[in-house]
Amino acid sequence: GGARGDGDKATEELRSALAAYPGFLRPLLGACGVDWAHGRSTSMDWPGLLASHEHWSPETASGQGRLVAHLATCYAARAGPLWKRPDLEAWLFEAAQGVTYSSPASALSSALAHAWSVMGEASPAAKYLEIPLSELGDAYEQLPPDLGNVLDPALLDPRRQAELAAQMLWQRRQHG
Repeated sequence: GGARGDGDKATEELRSALAAYPGFLRPLLGACGVDWAHGRSTSMDWPGLLASHEHWSPETASGQGRLVAHLATCYAARAGPLWKRPDLEAWLFEAAQGVTYSSPASALSSALAHAWSVMGEASPAAKYLEIPLSELGDAYEQLPPDLGNVLDPALLDPRRQAELAAQMLWQRRQHG
């Protein structure tokens, strides 16, 4: 248990997601400003990692179908800025390395097959194909910047809940 166990579980979940949906990685990196095609744009060797295994190839991603590609683009448009933090990009890189170097080919094939069965064109999620990407700009309301970074680990610490609740109440009173 504890925070370390939660971190390990989160890393494993991220690895599982990347194993099942490799088509999410490149759009997400693009939204983060990572130049994965032309060279290093961060301290991590994304071009080397992406070229090191067929799992990350554009062919594998396109083989997942139009729905997964559309959802990946939607997710990157909305959540990309959250992944720009250096520590989160490093976590994403670590998880992608784990998929690349620690997953047997049979496990990756199984993950891809399961993902296709869940996210094929007949999936209930296909309704999201109707959402034009142009509607995913900044028009959707986001948390105000003065509420702080929602990914701050301190926000997850139960010992800080009372302090944070009081701070949010004070902010609501100040801003109506």
